[in-house]
Amino acid sequence: MKHHPVHVDLDRLEFELAAQSDLMENAILDLVEAKEALDVMEAKLGVVGAELSILIRSKPRKYGLKSVTEPGIKSAVLLQPEHKKAQWKVIRAKRKVGILQARVTALDNKKKSLEKLTDLYGQGYWSKPKIKKETEEKIRMRRRRERPHVSS
Repeated sequence: MKHHPVHVDLDRLEFELAAQSDLMENAILDLVEAKEALDVMEAKLGVVGAELSILIRSKPRKYGLKSVTEPGIKSAVLLQPEHKKAQWKVIRAKRKVGILQARVTALDNKKKSLEKLTDLYGQGYWSKPKIKKETEEKIRMRRRRERPHVSS
């Protein structure tokens, strides 16, 4: 079974801690690249919109407009296949950014969990209970007193 990046293996805390910074760095770099791609897609969408707007203004009848008005031009731009394609690319890029942002958040939560688990480990949370010698002696004495004496 493949190890999920945000899953914490309690039996391998030292490996989880060692891998955490690399996982976070990779996730952040992926997020930065996705944000850059989104910026590029949004810029391309703006260019497509501007080019279509100029084209529609020059030949409004070709695009079904009787007169040149801003609302009509905006609507005609939105209906063009080139604009729809560019808009879809922006939507997909935003989705990718959202997914990667969620990964960064999950890895940050994992880091906090690892810190808490390490604290618990250092406090002996998973160790077997140990009884102090004096407590152990008191228990022995009590058991001796509570045992019924058998007379022969």
